[in-house]
Amino acid sequence: MKNIVLDSNVAIALVIELPYSLFARQKVKEWHTKDVTIFVPRLWQYEVVSVMQKIIKLGNMKREDAQQNLDLIFTFDVKYIALGENEHNRVLYWAEQLNQNQAYDASYLALAERLHAEFWTADKRLYNRCQQLKLDWIYLIS
Repeated sequence: MKNIVLDSNVAIALVIELPYSLFARQKVKEWHTKDVTIFVPRLWQYEVVSVMQKIIKLGNMKREDAQQNLDLIFTFDVKYIALGENEHNRVLYWAEQLNQNQAYDASYLALAERLHAEFWTADKRLYNRCQQLKLDWIYLIS
């Protein structure tokens, strides 16, 4: 069985049309048919809700539609994992390596590292930085 860690931006693409939505849907379908387990850090839920709130605030979606999208996203078959004490040190390490002020992206990397899993994101800047770091377990949904 294969494990992957999934960025919140990929989940958003499953319910909102984005340039990479078709590829994201194909990959998720493929993962489910190949018995892949999808893991996400606990902060994944908050990131998804924050994106929906931003879309509402920009006037691009009604709150009721955003709630339906959230309901759909939260029915996806993902395993939520809380990071342990030792992993927080890895989060700081990855945030430093990524040269980021925030530690959100680094949390995904620390979890993927812990699980020896691939990390899939739609964030091109994050992906490019990971490529500069020679991280061959980071993949771009595009």
